[in-house]
Order: sequence, then C-alpha cells, then structure tokens
Amino acid sequence: MKKEDILHLEKLMNFLSMHFLKKNHWEDVTKTEWSYIIAELNELIIRDNTEKNIKKESELLGSNYLYEHLIINKLKKYYQNKASILSKPNLAKLSLIVRVLGYANYIDFINSNTEAFNFNDLRINMNNAKQNTLLLDRLVGCWYSYNRNLPDNILQAK
Repeated sequence: MKKEDILHLEKLMNFLSMHFLKKNHWEDVTKTEWSYIIAELNELIIRDNTEKNIKKESELLGSNYLYEHLIINKLKKYYQNKASILSKPNLAKLSLIVRVLGYANYIDFINSNTEAFNFNDLRINMNNAKQNTLLLDRLVGCWYSYNRNLPDNILQAK
C-alpha cells in the first residue's frame, strides 16, 4: 500500500467515526464502537438491498472487519512501521461501505472528500436594498423561544 492509499483509508475511518459516533479521529474509537458501526452499516446494506428488491442474500461485513482488518492490520501497522509492506484492502468491501452512505463507489468517496470545503462559498451577495424591518420584527418574534434575551413584547425593545 502506498502512503496515498493509507491516507484515503484514514479518511474513510475518520468519516465513519464522525458520521456514526461524532468522534473526530479514528484512534478515538474503541473496538466495541467499531462493532456498533459495522452493525449499523450491515443494517444499511440490508435496507438498501430490500429497497432495490434484490432477492439475493446481502453480503454483510464481518463484525470485526473495520477494527481487525482495516485499523489493526492496515492503519496501526503502517504507523508503527512506515516501511512495512501492506496489502491493499478489499476495494469491493470499501465500495460497499461508501455506497450505503450515499456515494457511487470508493473512488467517488475519495474524490469528494479530498477537497476542503470553503465556507466563504456560502456567502450570499445581496443588493443594497431597503431592509424589510416589519418582516424582520415578525421573524424575531417567531424565534423568541430560542433566544431568552429578547423581551416578551418586541415593540417594548424599540
């Protein structure tokens, strides 16, 4: 395995740990939690096959596939000895994992997660138009329950 393959595998593991457990790094996830993630993935595989009316029995992942095969045998072994020669993980299984998460295949997952998203792209450029203060006052009133600092009556604040 090349370093690039390790980095892609690490991205997948980080994505899974964030998606299912809200943990930022794969090293923070325990063996039991990886088993939980596998159970969730297997449920998604079964549901996906049922929705697609596939009669063939689903090929499920083993309960320790992520932890033993990918974490211990690939990632940890690489970081303990960067010169070690590792075999590549099963691309079909990796594609199966990312397919139930909404990607077309493993390559699509790698390409979509390599680019850092620039949050400045979310900026909306608005014209210098007159603000609709009446609408804004109504909206502030609707969101009162989320902000306890606002007065009971919005007109009192003016």
